[in-house]
Amino acid sequence: MSMIREFQLALNSLSRVKGYSAAIILTLGITLGALVAIFMVNYQLLSAPLPYDNQDRLFISKGSSFRDSEIKLSDTSPYPALIDAYSFKDTDFEKKALINFNVDVIRNFPASPRVNLSYITPEYLDMIQTPFALGRNFNAQEGLGAKAPVAVISYEAWDKLFNKRQDTIGQTLRFGEVNFKIIGVTAKNFVEPELVSVGRLTDVWLAWDFNLTEEGWRHSWGDNYRTITLSDC
Repeated sequence: MSMIREFQLALNSLSRVKGYSAAIILTLGITLGALVAIFMVNYQLLSAPLPYDNQDRLFISKGSSFRDSEIKLSDTSPYPALIDAYSFKDTDFEKKALINFNVDVIRNFPASPRVNLSYITPEYLDMIQTPFALGRNFNAQEGLGAKAPVAVISYEAWDKLFNKRQDTIGQTLRFGEVNFKIIGVTAKNFVEPELVSVGRLTDVWLAWDFNLTEEGWRHSWGDNYRTITLSDC
């Protein structure tokens, strides 16, 4: 009974200084809310399981270029190293894929909308078990070196650019001077891994061969770059 009595006395005391009480409650509420939000963000970034089967077997390889024992370029690798690593036949990995990110405008649309692009090899969408609302994924004949001008678009891009028209497969998107034929539309429930930054999602996937790396860099190992480190994520 004494504890209940003390609690009642405390409430009566606080009721006499309502402004002070409101400030305390508001401060505690904001602090606890921020703390919960931080815990949730950390969980999503560091601990939450990926929505893919066998997600513990998926790895991201990132390179860093060194000069004179100092990192000069992080999260990057000489272009030939990427191609060699992808093409090398080994038994350590079941599948390997390349992905490159960029932004470009669709030149055959009146408003020239800017869209997020991902240049990929065919294995990428297969590795993350991408479901399709229409059409299909890239196939082996549209892989590295094929120069196949084909595209897969996201469900959101399908809605925004084509109003979910059922005849979207076979339509074209022009980037630069190349017309890419749409062969697939990802499903609404597809969850894309956010590999660049939180919230950055792909609108259009194109074949790796068309990535915007300058021709000179495609054959360059860099100036005195001597080490490439790979880390899993």
